[in-house]
Formats: sequence, C-alpha cells, structure tokens
Amino acid sequence: MKNICTLEMPVFRWRQLVKMMHPLCSEFPMDISSEKLRIAMVDPAHVVMLVVELHPRLFKVFDVQEPVRIGWDLSSLERALRFLDGSDMFSLMVLDDLHCDVEAEFEFGVYRKHIRLPDIGGIPDPKVPNLDLERTLDVDPRGFGMAVRKMTLSDYLCLMSSGKDLIVECEGDTDNEHIALDVLNPLKKRGKKYRSLFNIDYMNNIIRTAPKEMRQLTMRLGMDNPVELKYVEKDKDEQAVMEAMFLLAPRIESE
Repeated sequence: MKNICTLEMPVFRWRQLVKMMHPLCSEFPMDISSEKLRIAMVDPAHVVMLVVELHPRLFKVFDVQEPVRIGWDLSSLERALRFLDGSDMFSLMVLDDLHCDVEAEFEFGVYRKHIRLPDIGGIPDPKVPNLDLERTLDVDPRGFGMAVRKMTLSDYLCLMSSGKDLIVECEGDTDNEHIALDVLNPLKKRGKKYRSLFNIDYMNNIIRTAPKEMRQLTMRLGMDNPVELKYVEKDKDEQAVMEAMFLLAPRIESE
C-alpha cells in the first residue's frame, strides 16, 4: 500500500477541527494538497456552511506526495482522539486503498488505528455561493462573541452597519437591546446601511466553536443576505495558519 500523505500535529488541534465541524454533519470531503488541507461542509438544513483551511505551517509534519480528496467520518476521528492528552502528537496517514492509518504518541506508548474511509461519491460537495456582500468589517472576535451572548430577548438577532460601526441588536415583545462595536476598518463617512436577521442559536454555535487562537475576524454583510464570518489564526510571522469561514443564512422578514 502506498502512503499518499502524512499529516501530524498536536491532538488539541485535531479537536479544534472536530469542535467546529460537530454541529454541522458527520461525513464530509477532505481535500489535501501541498498547499493546504481544506474541508467544506453544510448542515442538513442548509442554514450554515463551513470552510476550513489549514496551512502547512500549522503542522509538525505535512508530507503530501500527491493531491488527494477523501471522504471522512467525523465519529471515527472523535473515537481515535478519545482519552488522549491535548499535547500528544497525532498523525493521519492516507493510503491508496481508501484506508487511513491514524497514530498517536502518548505518555505510555503508541496508539494505532486502521480506518476504512467512506465513499466520497455519497458525500455532499458544497460549493461556496457567489454573493453580493458589499460591506466588509474587521471586528475583534472577542467583542463580537460577547455582543452575541448578550442578546437574550429573542430567537433572532440583527446585524447592521453603515460603515462606522457594527450594531448587534435584539428585539423582544416590549424591550430591545443593542451593542455598538468598533470596527477596525471604519469608513470615513457613513454609507449605505446594511441589515440582516440571523438565528441566535446558530450564531452562538459559530462563536462557541471558533478556536480562541483565531484573533482576527472579517465580516461581510449585505441587505437580507447571508453573513460571512472569516476567522483567521496567524503565526509569529503574521502568516495565516488556519482559516475558518462560516456562511450563515438570514431570516427574511415578511412584508
């Protein structure tokens, strides 16, 4: 059997991937090339889409002999990571017979598992839609997460911006609450206002699962359009090592 690629990084990094993907679906395609590892998935209700890209600088070993696309079962990865310490090294080795070997070095020895990969033909292959999202905002992810968690009056929250700031708002039957967040790239003067409603539970899942190491958040917003939330982690040389793009569908208000 030929070893097509070997990817090795600490267990806590693989767990970060699992945490982001777990609310969405159990099987997904994984694209591995010499440039990156890429995963794209969408939840069964087609409300939220996730695209994750991990770059070679994040890995201890990133050895790709040839580009490969495989199907992956999330539960297999979860079981393989169980009971391991976050600092243990975990390797994923893709073989040319539709199997994958996983290996972990831990305090008491070495764990190995041989896994048959699911058929890629039966797994949905989501495509990122081409959307007209005209407003781009750079926001502190910690501040945005706090603002979302503060919204408790309704099942939906509103995101609004005219370029000077980002308004996170929630309206109840009699009360309303809102937080104005500073943006890192404000327009010099106010422009067109963009406003969309989103489900709070889905938004909370996004901010809860995005790794804390992702300290950069770029938001793209339109009028009654999905919102794109792109989280980025950079290394000490300011090079991106992990990117997670969430696309959340809006709630369209009835006339």
